[in-house]
Amino acid sequence: MSGAHRAERAHSRQGRPLPALLLALVALLGATGGLGTFAYWNDVETVSGGTITAGSLDLTVEGVQGPYTWSALEMESMAPGESVAADLTIANAGTTPFTVQVRGTAAGALAPYVTTTVYVGGKATADTLFPRNESCSGTAGPAAQLTSPTPVLLATTDVLQPPAGSTSLCVVMTLHAAAPKAVQGTLIEASFKLDAMQVRS
Repeated sequence: MSGAHRAERAHSRQGRPLPALLLALVALLGATGGLGTFAYWNDVETVSGGTITAGSLDLTVEGVQGPYTWSALEMESMAPGESVAADLTIANAGTTPFTVQVRGTAAGALAPYVTTTVYVGGKATADTLFPRNESCSGTAGPAAQLTSPTPVLLATTDVLQPPAGSTSLCVVMTLHAAAPKAVQGTLIEASFKLDAMQVRS
């Protein structure tokens, strides 16, 4: 065999493995995508929120929920210039602080001749001797005649009533000294609306 043939075969044997090695390397990289496809460890946790409960706004009058008949606020055979007074306790039986607005209205032929005043935080003073002049302590709201079908604002409790808090309301109703004879034997029937309101910041 000539030297030229031996050189060709030697060159061929040394050149063939190189393309095979490159193909194997490319296949390996293609299978693994380089190093980018290896997964990292991970962990997931869940956080649950607490329970949110709505509060309550609940006004009671003398411990009663619902309509209350104020029998203490009455006087028989009232004469001109006399006044009657009575007090009651309002309380917060709920969980939301509030203030209270007091409005009043009245019916009857005597209504135009009676002045009504509400005292916040007041107590009534009784008087059984003629002429009877009962009164209230506390902070007075505006005096008003309850002659309109629309309730008239008589007082506002500026102090916030906290849960389980309470205050008193005292009402004085006075028959005008100049009430005419025509209203003798007539009457006035007063009613009061108490609006408890949450205070907004």
